[in-house]
Amino acid sequence: MKIPVIIDCDPGLDDAVALLFAFGCAGLDVKAVTAVCGNQGLEKTFLNARKITAFAGMDIPVAGGAVKPLRRSPVTAAYVHGSDGLGGLELPDPPPASSPDAVTLMGNIIEKSPDPVSLVAIGPLTNVAQLLSSRPGLKPNIKVISLMGGAVEGGNVTPRAEFNIYADPDAAAIVFSAGVPIVMAGLDVTKKALMFEADAAELRRTGRRIPVFAADIFERYFRYYREQGIEGCYLHDPCSVAYLLDPSLFTSGKMHVSVGTSDGELLGATVCSGPDSAEKQANAEVLLDIDRPRFIKMVKDALNSY
Repeated sequence: MKIPVIIDCDPGLDDAVALLFAFGCAGLDVKAVTAVCGNQGLEKTFLNARKITAFAGMDIPVAGGAVKPLRRSPVTAAYVHGSDGLGGLELPDPPPASSPDAVTLMGNIIEKSPDPVSLVAIGPLTNVAQLLSSRPGLKPNIKVISLMGGAVEGGNVTPRAEFNIYADPDAAAIVFSAGVPIVMAGLDVTKKALMFEADAAELRRTGRRIPVFAADIFERYFRYYREQGIEGCYLHDPCSVAYLLDPSLFTSGKMHVSVGTSDGELLGATVCSGPDSAEKQANAEVLLDIDRPRFIKMVKDALNSY
């Protein structure tokens, strides 16, 4: 049976890959895509989500959500994803938006689904926090929140904080304390999920529009990472999709994750402790390592399925 999924995202180059990856996976039934401010402002991430969904030929609702974090000013990542969020890559204009807001759409789908719905949360967690706060009765019908964010050791916007959590730490704190099953794909594992230029060249050689577009995305990413002295590019967001399809790709540990919400060096940090103790019971499955060859094959197979 296909896994019913809602993808909450902030496209974003790796979000675009994650969406195309998920759409191409036969084991997933993507019910909707929702957008949140993050890598760019909501106007751009919402437009990009609609463009990518339409480009992939998916006839599913796409909704816009939070225009800003719960309590803080927006933080964006144009230095990675470009001023448009997609590195200047052009896609056809999508159909006009017609869905309700993100929280309403997610809530309606979860409420009506005969099977528990998995949330793939690959942007700041503002939309998800608002959903859990406004509709707590839906928690039993959420199978898991598979999120990209955080780190056990070392951040990418501060020495301790990863971007998605740092962008809205208050929302992340709500999500991690909500009592819903969580799988956290943080930088510890996503920095091992490397796509290399040979992999992208293989996609480009197909000559088909989806694999070629994905290769174009990777080329933008390669340029950015070369400047950091890194060969290849990190597929952060696709890890959260891959876990739903095959958890055996990953090694993980059960941990208690708390989020720094006060100004200072721990703002936006995910403080991870384990094993369980009476004081701090595990609230997340934290991914730590990945079978990179199998993961990359899964991504390429999905992108080549169009």
